[in-house]
Formats: sequence, structure tokens, C-alpha cells
Amino acid sequence: MTVVQTSPNATTRSWGEIIPPQTWIRMAIVAMLLGAVYWATIWNHLVRRWMNDGNWSHGWLVPVFSVYLLATQRERLAVVIPRANYLGVVVLACSLGVYFAASWWWPMIYPQIVSIVGSILGLTLLLGGWRLIRVAWFPIMFLLFAMPLPQALYVDLTQRLRALASTLAAAIMPLFASGLYCEAQSVVIDYDFGGRSGHLNVEEACSGMRLLMAFMTLGVAMVANLLLLPALLYRFGPEKHAIPPLTAGNGEIMVNGKL
Repeated sequence: MTVVQTSPNATTRSWGEIIPPQTWIRMAIVAMLLGAVYWATIWNHLVRRWMNDGNWSHGWLVPVFSVYLLATQRERLAVVIPRANYLGVVVLACSLGVYFAASWWWPMIYPQIVSIVGSILGLTLLLGGWRLIRVAWFPIMFLLFAMPLPQALYVDLTQRLRALASTLAAAIMPLFASGLYCEAQSVVIDYDFGGRSGHLNVEEACSGMRLLMAFMTLGVAMVANLLLLPALLYRFGPEKHAIPPLTAGNGEIMVNGKL
């Protein structure tokens, strides 16, 4: 086992000092090969969704923040001695197997895009070993927030949030109008007011799902950023960092429920 010691007076070094030119060349070759395998999936099922689907327009920022998280860990990366771990071959092979199976035999989009993260993890483990994985695992796994959920699952979650908004609205509206009777039926609110009755439909946009996904991504990013900065971690304490994602998500549901 190799023990690596770091100097407490070490200054921040550039990426050129941390990663030698030959390693940059290897990384570029691996990135091009991985891009060649996944290009169609990345373009058709990620980039186009980010461009055309407002529910996942935040996907553009996720890879950028992953790179930022790695950049904040450059000093830890500088002391990592790459040591190939051939378990990475198994992870990579399984990820590629899932990709090709979901592309050809059992066409499913979500396994295709998730296998990208598995392939990156496998390559990182293969080329750098466990020491590199300890530094890079979170920035890599954070990429999952850019992956659109399966449509059936997304619709089901949206439907549940719409029903919640309907229930909350039916309970709250009578408080502001005397004689108003409301009853929630799934995503429809039946009302009766002064002898006039009708129906109100909670639209998909009122479910809060779009902002919930964006806020959850932002919340996890904020927590990760705080936990990776020792000064802020020491000042505020780790127990306070678990609040932002939960608060952001619950706030969005409550706001949309009242609307």
C-alpha cells in the first residue's frame, strides 16, 4: 500500500502541473472513444431533451457543475497515484452490455443514458483505481441529475403531485370564501358556490414537478459544494447542510399546492 503525504503549505497548482501531457492525451483518446459509442444516445436522448423539454432544461448545467466539483478537488487529485484496477473492466463491460441490450434487444431509453455514468465510473476505476474513485465518484454520479426520468415514471410522479395540489387547494379555498364547498377528485376539484357548481382542473404545470427537479438538483449541488469546502464545513457544521434539498423540494410542492 502506498501512503501519500501532502504538505500543509502546498499552493494551488495548475492543471498542467497536476496532470502531465501524456495523461491529457490518454484522457482525450478515451473521451473520444466513449463519445463515439454514446454519441447518438447523448444527442438524441439528452441534448435534444435539454433543448426542447422545459422539464429538463437544467440538464445543461449539470455537467458544468460536475467539472467544477472536480476543479475544487485538484489538490486531492494531485496526490493521487494512478493504479489500474481491473475491476473497472467488469464495470465498463456491464455498462456497455446494458447499453447495447437496451439499444438493440430491449429498446429502452433510460438504461441507455444511465449506462453512460456506469461507463465513466468503470473507466475511472480502470485507469486510476480506488484512490481516484474516492475523489471523483460524486462529480460522476451527479451527472444522473441530467438524465431525464422514464416518461411513465415522470408522468406518474406528476400525477401524484397534481393530486396533492388538488387536495391542498380544495382544503384551502373555502377559507377565503364563505359558502364555498370544494371536493378534490384526483386532479379535478368539484366546487359549489351560491348555487353555481363546476369543475377546476389542476394542470400539469401546477404539479411543481419541473421546478422540483431543478431545485433538487440545485440543492444537492449546494450541499456538495459546502461539504467540499472545509472552511464552510467547519463554520456551519454538517448538520445544517442537509436542509437545502429538502426545503427546496417541500417549498415548491406547497407553493404549487396553494396555487
